[in-house]
Order: sequence, then C-alpha cells, then structure tokens
Amino acid sequence: MARDWQHLLETVPIRAYQRMAKKKTQLLARYVPNKAFKKGTPPSYLYASGNLNRCNPEGVFCLYFGEGPETARAEFDSYYKRPLTELGYYARVRLKAILDLTDARTRAHFGLKESDFSRSYVTRSGELIPLQKIGRAVSRQRKITAIRYPSHAMQKRKKTGYNLVVFQDLVNGSDFLEIVEGKKAVERWPK
Repeated sequence: MARDWQHLLETVPIRAYQRMAKKKTQLLARYVPNKAFKKGTPPSYLYASGNLNRCNPEGVFCLYFGEGPETARAEFDSYYKRPLTELGYYARVRLKAILDLTDARTRAHFGLKESDFSRSYVTRSGELIPLQKIGRAVSRQRKITAIRYPSHAMQKRKKTGYNLVVFQDLVNGSDFLEIVEGKKAVERWPK
C-alpha cells in the first residue's frame, strides 16, 4: 500500500531548531571540494545543485550540513573516497519548524526503519527511497524548512552525529541560514 507522504507530513510533530553558539563545534558545518566551490559563478557557500541526495529527489534544491565539524568531516570522507582539497565552513541557523527524524516517534509516524538511514539513496530501479519521498513532500509545502536525521557516516565510526538538510525555497520570513567567518555573516538565506 502506497503511503500518503503529504498527509503524514501534515500530521507529524514539528519543532523549532537553532544553532547560534559562538563555538564552531556547536554550529552547523559543511565540507565541499574546493574545486567544485570555485566553479560557481560567482562561488557561493549556499549553492544548492538540486542533485539527488539522501533526503531529496532530483530538482529539489537544498543544502546538507553536519551538526559540528566532526560530523561534517565524516560525511565528506564517506562521500569522497580519494584525497581532495576541501573547503570547510560554518553556519548559524534559526528555523521555526523542522522535521526531526532523530525522534523515534517521528520515525514511527513515517514507518521508517534504521536501514532507511543507511541504505544507498541511488536505486537500480530509479525509484525514490522513503527519505527522498519525505523530502519531496517537504518541498511541496510551506511550513517545514528542514529535516534533521542521524548521520550514517558517524555510525560507521561508532559515534553519534546528526545532519540537517535545509530546503532553499522554504527559508523565509524570520527563518534564516547564514554562513559565518568569525563573527561576520558572509552569505545568507533568505537573501
């Protein structure tokens, strides 16, 4: 039986989310290949490709962050198998409503299993995995701006870590995501 992802999303508990600390270890972090960053015209810390990923289908524009540099590093290293020169940066965020898939009740609401967070997100059949279907449903509404979920890369290291995927078109009003260098914001959603 097919799940009605939109209805499930409308009836799920949501919560506010923020990371505003002064310590870098308590901010969101992201690593990207330096070469890919420099290809942008102009280069942008908040470039969202719309490529297929764990929580979004092709064409849905969002950014993935680790909660802290250790999680971001683990995610980068699990994705890029060969040595690369990378660019790491930090973000502050304040969002009124996120979907928190680290909560057991929320996972149960969607019928998610632990394996849904570790399976390949590219399937042979091209069919979307449950997390991508949830991400597509998120992209089609206006209340929830991000999904928080457990980091499989950290689990492989026998550690706990979490990721946040922020949907570009949904960050508005008093919500924001900003890239910081020291105390200064250098780029921000919404613009």
